[in-house]
Amino acid sequence: MAYVKSTSNPFKENKKIINSLKYIMNKAEHIHTENCFGTPLGIAEDFERVRKLFNQDKGRLAHHFIQSFSPNDNVTPEHAHQIGIEFLSKVFPNYQVVLATHK
Repeated sequence: MAYVKSTSNPFKENKKIINSLKYIMNKAEHIHTENCFGTPLGIAEDFERVRKLFNQDKGRLAHHFIQSFSPNDNVTPEHAHQIGIEFLSKVFPNYQVVLATHK
């Protein structure tokens, strides 16, 4: 059975978002984006533009969620990625999202 958790690590500066995107996108076997595209730097800059446009550029700037499966679930990375896309479309419609799936 899968579980999803939010990291307790708040993103309060754009540099931390850039570094996190570089890390998760470098490790990923599959990447999916919604309402953003490009390199980690380009995505982080796009996040920043949208936050400023909607006056949301203070406090927590981004969220990082982790979806995990038990080895007993026998879920392939491709299937886990598809489950992640479905989850994001239901929970975060119309948000900027980067989904990176890795083992």
